[in-house]
Amino acid sequence: MRVCLFVAAIHLFAVAAPAFAQDQDPAFQLSAFGTLGLAGTDTHKVEFRRDNLQPAGAIDKPLGSVDTRLGVQLSSRLSDDFLATLQVVSKYRFDGTYRPDVMWACVTWSPTQNFSAKFGRLGIEMLPNWDFTNVGYTYPWVRPPVEAFFTITPAHIDGAELNQTLDLGPEASVTFKAFGGTASEKIPGILTPPLDLSGGPTYGFAVKPRWGGFRGRLTYSHFEIPRNFGGPVVATQNYLHAVAAQLHDPRLDAAADALNAKGVTGSTWSLGGSYEEGPLQVQGMVRRGTYSSFIFPDPTAGFFSLAYRFGRFQPFLTWSRIYSPRKAPPDLGLLPTLPGPVPAFMVGQMAQAANNLRADQFTWAGGVRWDFADTACLKFQVDRVHSNQSTGLWKVDDPTWNGKATVMSVTLDFILGGVR
Repeated sequence: MRVCLFVAAIHLFAVAAPAFAQDQDPAFQLSAFGTLGLAGTDTHKVEFRRDNLQPAGAIDKPLGSVDTRLGVQLSSRLSDDFLATLQVVSKYRFDGTYRPDVMWACVTWSPTQNFSAKFGRLGIEMLPNWDFTNVGYTYPWVRPPVEAFFTITPAHIDGAELNQTLDLGPEASVTFKAFGGTASEKIPGILTPPLDLSGGPTYGFAVKPRWGGFRGRLTYSHFEIPRNFGGPVVATQNYLHAVAAQLHDPRLDAAADALNAKGVTGSTWSLGGSYEEGPLQVQGMVRRGTYSSFIFPDPTAGFFSLAYRFGRFQPFLTWSRIYSPRKAPPDLGLLPTLPGPVPAFMVGQMAQAANNLRADQFTWAGGVRWDFADTACLKFQVDRVHSNQSTGLWKVDDPTWNGKATVMSVTLDFILGGVR
């Protein structure tokens, strides 16, 4: 049944896409994009996830939840200088639903060709293709390399963005971007329901040079978590404070306070670029994240991708890597010396919190993209994963997993109408 629906969708989008694009009004434009995907692995011990916001992932049978998504974008030219944009995307969320999220809801003011200002809900500039990670049609792979795009930072803000471009020649320019506002989403917590980042101050900048077929990108972002964890974390803190009072050990009070998320800051630097000349496409990126709490890892990650087009076919190969060093939990004072299962359990919980999102993994991936229609393509991809510490990127069902897995994926990507 799934295969029949998949084939039917291919024919539908191949026929509908050109007609959809022709009916657009330049002053009022409706467009859509989406991915229909199936992904499976060769193991049932862990679940492969597209990103760490997904509560579950693919196992040893094909599942559509990992990559399937649908987006709609509406834009209206309010005047020569003002453009309003609304983008809504439905995909597998942290809460296990497909409830649509507003990704963009902004007004762009462009008084000159080289300057623009955006106000409203915006996607922030952190990684290559960040604004288009939901639009699978815009890149050759089934999905962006999971190691390079694994992050514990907000992807959207309610705020403002300024862009200034300097022309350096007929085929050269550099664009400077600055953004600031407050976060507008949730991320998975540690031993707790997802952590609400809404209202957390976020800011950053980007420098994007262009020269012929080369596109570069240097970015920086900084954010602060506005509230604490809930649920089991609060219970752990209460226990540590109670034992600290009984033993008169201030180290346990400090350990409890170290579990606070409110006020924790995170920063991310990334440097990347792409080169496209004729059928050749090369992309790469490295990034570094740092966090002021032992709960969150400090990852160094990157990827390299090579793709080459032969007519409607584009084979590709990628290598991606992420590594975050182990962080030590805070000093638990006299707690490890206490008898009984509860103190031992709490010691284990603190050690787990220190490395719960840690990752040490690399992946080789290869596949092919087939543009069977002007606005739709099929992609086939195989990932060979080698993981030394899986909890950051995978949902682990069996701790005896040896860290190796093969992921097989197929997607139909399409885009209807233009974008602006």
